[in-house]
Amino acid sequence: MFVLLRGHWFVGDAMARAPIECSFMNIYVGNLPYRISEDELRSSFEAYGTVSSAKIVIDRETGKSKGFGFIEMPTQSEAEEAIKKLDGTDLNGRNIRVNEARPRPQAPMRRPRPA
Repeated sequence: MFVLLRGHWFVGDAMARAPIECSFMNIYVGNLPYRISEDELRSSFEAYGTVSSAKIVIDRETGKSKGFGFIEMPTQSEAEEAIKKLDGTDLNGRNIRVNEARPRPQAPMRRPRPA
């Protein structure tokens, strides 16, 4: 069994073994055209290497794109090359912003509601 934990792959008992060398990079892509598909986004990054996943963030209420998404690439060097080459380039009429995704800040702890 393989487990991905904080960007590292573990085999078997995840806490008892050393991580396997793996350098997944999560890439933020902003200013996306609202009508772009995840397949189109994926193919624009595949020119620079293997893409593990492509995700466009969708508004829950409207069901429409929020104009940004994320690409995950398993090879650090390929991801860095894609960022360098694609940042500021035109994608279907919009200049996209491409950089390494920052970790999502943890939400503050909520107090339980009174019964």
